[in-house]
Amino acid sequence: HALQINSKEIDALNNKANLLTKMGRIEEANVIYDKACQAEPNSALINYNYGNFLLNLKKFEEAISMLWIQPPSSAYFRRR
Repeated sequence: HALQINSKEIDALNNKANLLTKMGRIEEANVIYDKACQAEPNSALINYNYGNFLLNLKKFEEAISMLWIQPPSSAYFRRR
């Protein structure tokens, strides 16, 4: 069950995690990214940044799961 957080709060969490990463506060950044992902699991921005964060930590399997993008459904193409 997703946390109730609005889009501005998601942006703030993303920015905070990015800043913590740059400051070398990796564990704290990980917690913030995880919270953001739980709140907004389909956010491309969070998934991209968290995936790259995990890649830098050499957590490849976790990173792949964050960066994996589902191809558009065939219904998407039929509507066009």
